[in-house]
Amino acid sequence: MVELLVLKVPYPNRFHLGKNHLEDTHEIIHADTLFSAWVNTFSLMYTPAEVRGFIQLFDTGRLKISSAYHCLQYGEEAFLFFLPKPISYQAVSPDLYKSLKDIRYISTGLWNRGEPAEYLGDFVMGGSHALSEEERKQV
Repeated sequence: MVELLVLKVPYPNRFHLGKNHLEDTHEIIHADTLFSAWVNTFSLMYTPAEVRGFIQLFDTGRLKISSAYHCLQYGEEAFLFFLPKPISYQAVSPDLYKSLKDIRYISTGLWNRGEPAEYLGDFVMGGSHALSEEERKQV
């Protein structure tokens, strides 16, 4: 069963997703960072044997995580989720390249449609997040 977890911070706060220094930030929380944080926290609360059991859940595939990506809340309980633009969405013409080069994320609506790259930017939000016309009307 796939379950989504939305982490919210109150405005104007933000997540700092740093790697080494405060200036070296990332746009997403990588899965290996989440895994390390969970194991570290688990080790502070449980015995070494229980920690090994927790890690084994990942090793056996019973528990899987992905990186944490962006979402936009546009209603009380309504969210628009984004995923990284697939590498396969490369421009086949110079004109298309210009319109796609800055898009870094696509909505799950566009992802699920499986449209070719030329249909990627029905609407681009903030210059980097593409969503479908239907999703644009919802937000």
